[in-house]
Amino acid sequence: VDGKPSLHLNLVTKGHKVTIDDDTDSKDFQSAIEELAHQIMPKIYNELLEDVRKRLKSDNIQVGDIFLRRYNSDVADGDNNMTCGRSGISAHFDVHSKVTSVIALDDIAKYGQNGLYIVAGGISSNHAALRRFFPLQCGDAAIHTWDVLHGVDVQPLDKTCEVSLERTSLIVWFVEGDTC
Repeated sequence: VDGKPSLHLNLVTKGHKVTIDDDTDSKDFQSAIEELAHQIMPKIYNELLEDVRKRLKSDNIQVGDIFLRRYNSDVADGDNNMTCGRSGISAHFDVHSKVTSVIALDDIAKYGQNGLYIVAGGISSNHAALRRFFPLQCGDAAIHTWDVLHGVDVQPLDKTCEVSLERTSLIVWFVEGDTC
């Protein structure tokens, strides 16, 4: 989104399941991803997709992308130096999706002070006073159309990253059937 380091893992891209190179070092990782996909795909394709189709009154909606994002975890830079991970993404539109679903995989946003926010009134500003956070608990989902100005902000508990809030989300981008 902004060129900064990100902990981001694609599970589905442009409607197709992503696979990891089958070398020795990645077999355990690939197995973990396969297990995750096995657990979440039925819910996404059989329940969430159907819900989005009903809301839009369209059978032409398909899953475009599914990915995981994590905020405030330590990240290695280009020189393998560990640094605090990103704490958010500034306000933006999801121009590659028609509808987005953000599913919380933790509870750090349950009080509505961290995580996913929209900008009140859709004003093109990232001023903190215009942010409206969603109180999402683990397993909760927020669904919005592409043209909702939104972002993510997760504030660390201290500047050293010794004690920080970490946020992990599962994001699903839904697209028109002919755009996959």
